[in-house]
Amino acid sequence: MTESQQATLNGIATNSMYEMLRKGQTFKLPSALSNFIANEGWDAVEYLDPDTETKKVAHFDCFTDWVTFSPARGGLGSQVHVIAEYITQPMDVDSAPECTVKLAEAEPELLPKLLKVARANQETLKGPWSKVVHDLDALAQELESKPVKDPKTGRYARVVHCTSREEVKPPTGNSAAAGLRKLRRYAGSESLCSERGLDQELVAEQYGQTLRGEKSVHRALIDCGLKKKQVKGVWIGDPAHMAKRILDGLGPEKAAQLITELTTLLTHD
Repeated sequence: MTESQQATLNGIATNSMYEMLRKGQTFKLPSALSNFIANEGWDAVEYLDPDTETKKVAHFDCFTDWVTFSPARGGLGSQVHVIAEYITQPMDVDSAPECTVKLAEAEPELLPKLLKVARANQETLKGPWSKVVHDLDALAQELESKPVKDPKTGRYARVVHCTSREEVKPPTGNSAAAGLRKLRRYAGSESLCSERGLDQELVAEQYGQTLRGEKSVHRALIDCGLKKKQVKGVWIGDPAHMAKRILDGLGPEKAAQLITELTTLLTHD
């Protein structure tokens, strides 16, 4: 493969990852980013110049430069600590463990944070994240014996090894983990969504919001149609209180449908 072809592929990958971030589909990010890092894709990224509408190639000195640079000029338009959170949060994504290690190799200053989260994930998922912790520990020891030189400043950065287990609360509860897996499964399958009459893009959006901590798994399942909200009980009493409870329980759309059905029944001859 020629350098020009590789730059084109790196440009396509960058645009794809930018769209994942923009649409909240961060569960797809670990696999794409892992391959990008392995190929040091930031070395040459083809992009379409917004001023001249001609193809150009951007060259970045390091991973961080590529992450933080403008998407209009070949960068990802994000921050490295944000990327680290997206990579380590989707614990049910198979490629997340491998990508976590590659991310630490590409950006050693993230190592303490990645180690901390990997240890928390290890408590929940054991196997894959146990290997991540082992690999990150080995990388930390290697970097401590050989400091990393910043290519931009020429200074050596000291990597602090996480020797103590800092308090990190891992996700608990089988129901939440199962719900997360369900969201991921449907978000990545057009056929499954079609069978249940679901909007795949909406499911992917809801899944992305749970991974970013913007919404609970339970609420996301309801909002995308994978779970029905049950009204725990409607007591006979003050109509205003009943109406509020129905609205809280069903949500605006379902409550409006209920009003329509009630109106039909009340006006039926």
